Amino acid sequence: MKKKEWTLDMLAAVKRPDRYTGGEFGSIVKESADVRVALAFPDVYEVGMSYLGFKILYHLVNKMEGIAAERVYAPWVDMEALMRERDVVLTTLETKRALSELDAVGFTLQYELSYTNILNMLDLGGVPVRKEDRGDTDPLVLVGGPCVFNPEPLADFIDFFSLGEGEDITVETTYAYSDMTYYGDAYGAGFSEYYFRLGDMTPDSDGNPLGSGYVLDFDLWGATSADADNAVLPEGTYTFSSDIALNTIAADKSCGHYTLPDGSARYRIDYKEGTATVKHTADGYEISGHFVLEDGYRLNFSYKGALTFKNMAPAVSEDINEVFATGEGSYYGDLYGYGTANYTLTFTSSDGKTVLMIDMNDVLDESHDPVISEGTYTLDENGSAAAGKYYEGVIDMWGPMGTYCTINAGTDQEEYLLVNGGTFTVTHKEPGYGFTFDFTTQGGTKVQGSYDGEFEIK
Repeated sequence: MKKKEWTLDMLAAVKRPDRYTGGEFGSIVKESADVRVALAFPDVYEVGMSYLGFKILYHLVNKMEGIAAERVYAPWVDMEALMRERDVVLTTLETKRALSELDAVGFTLQYELSYTNILNMLDLGGVPVRKEDRGDTDPLVLVGGPCVFNPEPLADFIDFFSLGEGEDITVETTYAYSDMTYYGDAYGAGFSEYYFRLGDMTPDSDGNPLGSGYVLDFDLWGATSADADNAVLPEGTYTFSSDIALNTIAADKSCGHYTLPDGSARYRIDYKEGTATVKHTADGYEISGHFVLEDGYRLNFSYKGALTFKNMAPAVSEDINEVFATGEGSYYGDLYGYGTANYTLTFTSSDGKTVLMIDMNDVLDESHDPVISEGTYTLDENGSAAAGKYYEGVIDMWGPMGTYCTINAGTDQEEYLLVNGGTFTVTHKEPGYGFTFDFTTQGGTKVQGSYDGEFEIK
């Protein structure tokens, strides 16, 4: 009979002993459970823990009443040699149970080179390697993951295969949160942008997600609503895309977040593909679909209920020509590693309702008192981050960024004009700077004006 316990001298003799100890912040130990399952990753600890879907699956299973999910990873060759030499069995991190003592052992298969690791882990864990040699007291051995397209190579060893791209995670997105926004055709694309958030976390009194669970951010491009104040997300199927196109999900603005049940950590979930189907119902909407995570897991979602969009569509038709009352800047140095200095410049009208933001690059100034160079600055059309250039205005999941002008700032009628061309000019004056602006925006409105006076750079 193999011994279970590794000893301190074994840990002292191997590299990365923390691979085998467990007890990490956020781990879950259930001393009693009706069913106990090992989530097994056939590679070393640090590789397995880098897969977000594996961590999410661990917490989802542990949320179920009466079921305990415990983790186990393949030992490195130095620890395996000691385990075989001393007859030490492979155990889970949570309760140090041998694999042979569990009800099921589920492997996630991310790449073909880990096939043999599955057999090795079963052997180390005291589980008969061939399924024909297992009895009623042995655990079921399951395999899923993006590499389970052809089960035949492992057919003699595995009891159950889950075929498909990856293990599924299903989220019943019961709630829609407060920051739903209709941006209209801010990019002049001929269709409009709709942003909303769905999740299974209970909203607080302000409509923001509270507690643990999922929040999924959606940024969809659909047909323009006839009434911007009562925008309606069009029916249809939207596909994940890195391009601005009709009936697509914006890849750069759509992601998810998962907060652990104990609130100890919050993970960002990035997607590599997916779809969302929108239907209108008597109660509002029925939205369903899936995203494929970067590590191959598939996240399914569904929602039934209302969506009420805040109108942030550009409605200004008259050109802006403003003599700004105040101006200030922030210096970030070589923020992006391009060898140039990044600044953000802010100009505000006397009534505070018109605010111009400029995100620009200049020659690198490593002094404690940076000075913006004189000259005319033009649009950075190719992302070069070169000196003498500014970034165009865009809207991401957190709001506008780059160079843009806010109209009716701080009111319910706040609007963003995204700059996509034109110039601004800088001159040195006493006691500060002189700026002149001549911008075009994606909605066709011009933003022009000037500022002269003191200009603090922080």
